[in-house]
Amino acid sequence: MIARDHENPYRASAALATLARVALASGDIAKAGLLWGSAESVLTSGRNRFGLGEYGGDLLTQVDPTFASARQRGGELELWDVVAIALGELELPQTEP
Repeated sequence: MIARDHENPYRASAALATLARVALASGDIAKAGLLWGSAESVLTSGRNRFGLGEYGGDLLTQVDPTFASARQRGGELELWDVVAIALGELELPQTEP
């Protein structure tokens, strides 16, 4: 992932948001929540010039408890650890609904 190589957290977060939407469409609720939680924490950090709707789409309306728990966990993890999870370099942590 080029964003990781360049240590660009905004670009990495945009990529994670896209992957979260793909995971949600594929039915992988926990992965979608984890990726979105991490992306959201960076994208709301104040230096982002786009609204969350630009990246989140249908992720913004998710109320599934598994998604919510994974979203919270994603926001607590280091961004680059979540990037490694998205790239398959680390295991997806278990989350409770």
